[in-house]
Order: sequence, then C-alpha cells, then structure tokens
Amino acid sequence: MQKALNFPSLKASLHQLRSYFYSFLLGSVLTLASLFSSAGQLPAPSDIENKITQLSSSVPVDQPLIDKYQVLLDITNQFSTLNEEKTKYQDTITRYPLLKEKLLESIVDVETLKVFQVGKSSDYNDLSQEMSALQASVAQWQAANQTGKELTEKLFSEKTDLPKKLADIDQQLEQATLQSVEALSEIESWLLLASQQKLTLERQLLDTQLQSLDERTELHRLEQQLITRKLQIAAPLMITLQNQLTQQEQASVRLLINKARILSSETTNSDPIQEKLSDSLRTLAIELEKVLVEIDRARIESQRISAERRSLADDQDVIKANLSWLRESTAFGASIRAQLQRLPINIGGEATSDKIANAHIRKYELSQDAADIAVNNALLATQSSVEEKSSLQMVKEQLVKQLSVEYDKLITEMTTLQSERSQYEIEVTEARNFLQEQQLWTRSNVPLWQSLQHWNKSTWFGLHAPLSSVLDNVSERQKITFSVLLLTYTLLLVFVNSRLIVIARSLRHEYKKHFGHPLRDKFRFTLKLLGMAVLRAACLPLWFGFTTYGIYLLWPIQTSSEPKDIIMASSAALFALEFIYALSFKHGVLSLHLNWPEHIAGFLHTESKKLRWPLALLLLLMFCSELVSGTEEAEFSRILFLTLIAATSTVFYSLLRSDSLPKVLPNAFHTGVGLFLLRVLILGSFVAIAVMAILGMYVASWMLLIYQQATILVALLALITFQLGERWLKLEHIQLTYQRLLMRREELIAQQKEADENKEFDELRETLPEVEEQSIDSSEVSEQSLTLLRSFSVLGLLVAF
Repeated sequence: MQKALNFPSLKASLHQLRSYFYSFLLGSVLTLASLFSSAGQLPAPSDIENKITQLSSSVPVDQPLIDKYQVLLDITNQFSTLNEEKTKYQDTITRYPLLKEKLLESIVDVETLKVFQVGKSSDYNDLSQEMSALQASVAQWQAANQTGKELTEKLFSEKTDLPKKLADIDQQLEQATLQSVEALSEIESWLLLASQQKLTLERQLLDTQLQSLDERTELHRLEQQLITRKLQIAAPLMITLQNQLTQQEQASVRLLINKARILSSETTNSDPIQEKLSDSLRTLAIELEKVLVEIDRARIESQRISAERRSLADDQDVIKANLSWLRESTAFGASIRAQLQRLPINIGGEATSDKIANAHIRKYELSQDAADIAVNNALLATQSSVEEKSSLQMVKEQLVKQLSVEYDKLITEMTTLQSERSQYEIEVTEARNFLQEQQLWTRSNVPLWQSLQHWNKSTWFGLHAPLSSVLDNVSERQKITFSVLLLTYTLLLVFVNSRLIVIARSLRHEYKKHFGHPLRDKFRFTLKLLGMAVLRAACLPLWFGFTTYGIYLLWPIQTSSEPKDIIMASSAALFALEFIYALSFKHGVLSLHLNWPEHIAGFLHTESKKLRWPLALLLLLMFCSELVSGTEEAEFSRILFLTLIAATSTVFYSLLRSDSLPKVLPNAFHTGVGLFLLRVLILGSFVAIAVMAILGMYVASWMLLIYQQATILVALLALITFQLGERWLKLEHIQLTYQRLLMRREELIAQQKEADENKEFDELRETLPEVEEQSIDSSEVSEQSLTLLRSFSVLGLLVAF
C-alpha cells in the first residue's frame, strides 16, 4: 500500500528531473550561443542583402560565396517566423482559462445565435432567406467539422511525435556545440552560429508546442463540441423551415384544389359535357393533392436519410479516432455489436426509379393536354362569336398547369432522395464491413480465467431477469401455434425421411447388380444415389433450422444477430454430417461407385451416426445460450464453443490417421511431409481457434471456425467431384473398349466365313476373341483425360475459395 502511495511522487520526481536536465542543456546552448555572439555578432538581414548585392556587382563574381550569404539570409529570415509561432503557443497557454470559459459559454448559449432565430416570419421571402443562410452556415460547419477531425488526428500524433523531435534537436544541438569556429572564415562562422540559433529557436518552439499540447487539445475538443452542437440544432430547424416553406408554397395550390372541389360539387347541370368537365376537375384535384403529399414525403425522407448519414459518419469517425485503445476493451466489442444491430438491413427505395419514370410519363401527358388546351383557345379566339370560357374550363387549365409544375418538383425531390439513398446504402455497406472487420480483432469477452475466478449469473448466462418471467411474455396463442407447426413439420419430415430411406436402399441393391457391367452400368445411377443422399441429408438440418428460427422469432427480448448466424452454421454442419452418413452406406456411393476402401467408408458411416444427435444437442444448447443471453456475451456459450472445438478436433484427429481418410486423398497426402502438413494445418487451426476463444476474441474464433469448416467442406466436395468425373471417364472407357472388341469380333467372323469358302486361307485363320463383359479392365483411363480432370477440379476449388 505504501509503495502504491509513493509511486505518483516518484513519477513526478522523474518528470521534474527530466525538466531540469532539458533546462540545463538549453541554458548551456544559450551560453555557448552568447559566447559565439560575443566573438562575432550575426549581421542584420539588410546588411546581408547589401553584401549579396555588392558581391554580385564585383568582377569576377564569387558565386559560392554569394550562395553562402544567401543561405545565411534565408536562415536569419526564419527567426521572426519561429518567434511568432512560439509566441502564439505561449499565448495559448496564457489565455487558456479565458478561451476555455468563452467556449463553454458559447456551447451553453449556442441556441441564442441569430442564425437559429428562424421560422418566426410568415413571409415566404423571409423564410427562404433564413433557409439559405442556415444552409450556408451548415455547409461551413460541416467543412470546419471535417477539418477539425483532421486536426484531432494531428494533435493525437503530436503526443508521440513531439518528444521524438525534441530528442533529435537536442542531439543536433549537442553536435553543433562540439564544432569550433576558430579555424573558420567569417561567413562560415556566421553560418554555424545561425544554424545553432535556428536549432535553439526550433527547440524552444517544440518545447512550447509540447507544453501547450494539453491546452490546445482541450480547446479543440470544445470547439468540435460547439460545432457538433450547432449541427445538432440546425438539423431539426432545417426540417421545420422546409416544412414552413412547403406550406407557403402549397398554400395557393391548396386554394386551387379547394376551388376545384367546390366547383365540381356545385355542378348540377345535366349537360354531359359540363358533367364530364366536372369529373375531370375532381380527378385532377385529387391527383394534385396526391402529388403534394408525395413531395412532402420525399423531402422528409431525404432529410431523415441525410441526418442518418451524418450520424453514421460521426460514429465511424469516433471509432477510427480511438481505435488504438478501444480494441483492448470488451465494452468496445459490445458497442460494435450494438452498432451492427442498428445498421439498417434494407435501405429501401426500390420503387423510387419507377416513381420517377411514372412522373416523367405523367408530365409528358400533361404537356400534351396543355398543348391541346392552347390549340383550342387559339381556335376559339379566331371565331367571330367568342364565347366566354366557363369557370370550370379556367380552373381545369390552372390545374393542368399547376400539375405540370408540381410534377417537376416531385421529380427533383425524388431524384435527390434516390441519390441520398444510394449514398447511404454505400456508406452503410462500408460501415458494416468496417465494423465486422474490427469485431474480428476486438475482445468481445474477458479472458476465460478471469471469469472462472467468480460466479456471476449475468456474466455466465447473460440473464438479468428470471427465465420464467421472460417465457411468460410469450402468449399462449403463440405457444400453441408453434407447437402445432412443430408437430406438423416434424411428422412430415419423419415420413419423408422414412420414404427416402426405403427408396435409397432399393436403389443401392438394384444398382449393385449392374455395377461394372459394360452395358448396364450407367453414370446416372451414381447421380441418382447422390441426389437421394442430398435429399436425405436435408431432413435433419431443415428440422433444426425451422425449430430454432421459430424459437428465435417468438423470443420476447432483443437479441443480437449471432443466433441467426448460429442457425445457418449449425444447419450447414448437420447437413455435412448427414450427407457423409448417406454417402457411406455399404454398396453406396463412396464404397462402390467411387471406390473408397470399405473400412474408411464404414468408419465414416459409423462415426457420423454416433455424432448425429450429440452434435445436434450441442448446437441446440449453443443456440439457446446465445438466445437467452440477448445482446450480452455469456461465458456459458464460450464453454459450449470450446466443447465443440475439442470434440471436432478429436474427430479430425481420428480421420487424419495414416490408415484412414488420407488413403482417398491425392498420393502426396498419404504419408510423409504432405500428411504432416495437412495435420498441422487442420489440427493447428483448431488450437489457434481455441486459444483465441480463451483469450476473449470469441467472435473472431467463431468466424475462423466457420471459414475452416467451409474450406474443408469445399475441399471434400472438390474431391468427390473429381472422383465422379473419374468414374464417368472409366464408364466411357469401358463402353468404348467393349464396342471395339465387338467390332473386332465381327471382323474376325467375316474373315472366318471367307476362309470357309476358300480352303487355301485355312492356315491364316485367327482364333475368335472371347468378349467377357465382366473381364474388361475398368481402371485404364487415359492419363491426359485424368490430367484435364484434375486441372478442372483444382480450378473449381480455387474459384470456390
């Protein structure tokens, strides 16, 4: 305890000692500089310019000497700039309390700014000017906000860069003090002295810059807070102003709509032309009102998406600015999960393009109507007896003209909305990819040994309320509906699975009789058995997926997206296990059609049958654990995950024995280095996944496990595809050889008949070959064909990865 109390004082003493050292070093340099000054003062910049002019006019011109004086002039001209910058940083330190107080007052009083005192006038021109001023201010604030973000990164980097620069300048000063000026010429001694003074000023500037770093960082933080506050206030104000402007714009249009409705309702004339005109008026008024509503919706939606874009950009900037220390925090992992949950899945806007196209079409139709009205008016004007147009006709002309104007506005607003949605969709995709990438390498949990030191129900199960109270939130009707559906599709899948078992068994026995026969053995037999295996393997994953997804939909509390990921991954794992089980039957696809060793196929069949229900139960427990924990990371889920890793690695250890699965792999993996590398790659990846899960990178370990299993599954499918192609080539080779033997036999029979007719050819007679169907070698396939097949298989494997 005493040591802990003395530690800060020790740290302060070291800091004070370091300050004394730098002060001593700086004092020594200044003392040496003063000695040099007493030996030879630096000339004024005006004297140096006169000297350069004098040397330039002399004959011959000494250009090297002129260049040295020019360098001396450049160095001395920098003194004032360095002093001004140092003074600026010193002023920041001196005026820091006052500047901070003013910024805090500005943040408090930001709502009283003149630019925010808008919306009080009812005049359209005043509202328009206020909207323009507010938009211009927002544009400036957004530019300042972006510049401030860059300055934030610069200030953050200065915390490490300035001490390094100070150390470099101290080293340069130390080297400069070791140089003697006695053997140097006047200009060279001046250059040395000027360089030393410049280094001294730069050192003072950096030191002042470092001393003011905390003040500048705090002031900049307050400035950014002020800008953010201005933008937050401006966003709803712009929406309010836009609504007021829209109301002002649409006020006259609303009057026109009401006028049209009144006229159409007052029309009681039995004249069919007037009646038709009244109906047209009513229809146009309804359409105009719908267009106004669509314009309002498009503007509001565009403003909402714009606000969400700004909020998303701010969240991303905050994360990127603090990544260096956030990655070690488990709270950051929870924040990432919450942000991923908030990101919209579907931005919408699929119908926006159709609406824009329909608006263009309708505007064209209105332009045709306006043209017809203009032609009719022109014809009426040429007649001798001009009848005065009725009020219905005049209002219709106004409606057609106003509709054309409003459709132009609608097209503009819808185009803006479409652009906003497109940009927002791109930004959401980028943000999701960024967050998912950060989630992989961020601790979602504390190391496992820390959780094992204490027992906490919320830590281990994520429960903040009794499970019974959570289940009580599910209504009885939902429970009954789900139970009926569960029973229905369970019975249906059991019936389908039993029928598939019977059909697959009969097909295996039937095709076994034809296997190897040059005429009766067909490649489609293998494809049928493969299809039956796929159908049968889908039954258990479908049941698991339907059941777990139904529970997920009924679950009354908010959860993360991880249960859905577990449903997909678990269903895929169960399908792979069931598929191997269906393929590895005796006289099935693996052992008979693909020529796998009988003991390997039998081992796969037996082990997959043993693992089916334990794996399904373990995956179901993992799903339930993630569901119960909600948005929290439960340690019980991690224990189940590590159990899954241990069980899966044990299974793969058994499969990778030299007398097991490697026998069906390419020859390079049968024994030796290839088999060793394969074991290290697969089993080592299991160890890495387990270590990551124990250290707390639970999400990353999940993703790596899914990628690893998907890679193994793709490699297995590529192997089976290659062997299917090899079987097809063998069958084609058998049939081709059989046809050649038949043709040869027919030729010999013809020769024998000719020899019987001509006795002198008896000694040339050949013995007829016996065409034994079962004796044709089925393993001889062209090496070129196999090489081509291997190439296609490797290419497909690379494309899949």
